[in-house]
Amino acid sequence: MPLKYVIPTAETFGKLTFEGKDRDVTSGRSRVATGVVYNLLSEKQAELIEVQIPTRSGSKTFETDTEVELLNPKLEPTGRSTGDEAIASWKLTAENIKKRGISSMVKILKLRNGIEIDEEKSLGKLKFLDKKSPSLVLGEDGEPTGEIKDRRYDILSKLQHDSFTVVLPAETDEKNFPFNSTVKLINPVVENYAIPNGRYVDAGIRVTADDIILVNKVSSIKNATIPEKK
Repeated sequence: MPLKYVIPTAETFGKLTFEGKDRDVTSGRSRVATGVVYNLLSEKQAELIEVQIPTRSGSKTFETDTEVELLNPKLEPTGRSTGDEAIASWKLTAENIKKRGISSMVKILKLRNGIEIDEEKSLGKLKFLDKKSPSLVLGEDGEPTGEIKDRRYDILSKLQHDSFTVVLPAETDEKNFPFNSTVKLINPVVENYAIPNGRYVDAGIRVTADDIILVNKVSSIKNATIPEKK
């Protein structure tokens, strides 16, 4: 199963400025208001993005170009069908929008300048489940050549209560960690995808990383003592 969501850091968007209300979000036959979508200008993404906040957070009437910040933002994969193809997209939600410096989607066609996630808030503690068959390079005839394209492993996110597959480069060593070992991803990267499924779209998040290491190995490196020079 793919990840359900990721938590972006503030660096994903850079400076955000308020650009006005876009639309109300309703649900059910009675059209009960459940949320409001606002337009924000992201300096990092260099484009307008949409964020949905709950109706209970109140109406936002900031002046245009007011610098704002998002309270507990979350990115969920989504997409739309275009016949035989699908366009991957992100849905950005937050608990609230506040003026920058004051204490305290629903779609984005693309975040073209990348996403920096808060690994702890997005994934929580990670457990190693199993290794999967590696992906192989295909020859001109469409048949596997035997050359490894990448390595794949099943990882459990304790925070999201679900497992996901992480893809590593082919040159990494094969991992045979004990089942349920606590692990850490090295330089994880997320990207969304969308696969057409009739009139619907199957959207998800793909996770790649430079490597996977055991957490106790990280601790042993941090706690290692350097012998004194004689």
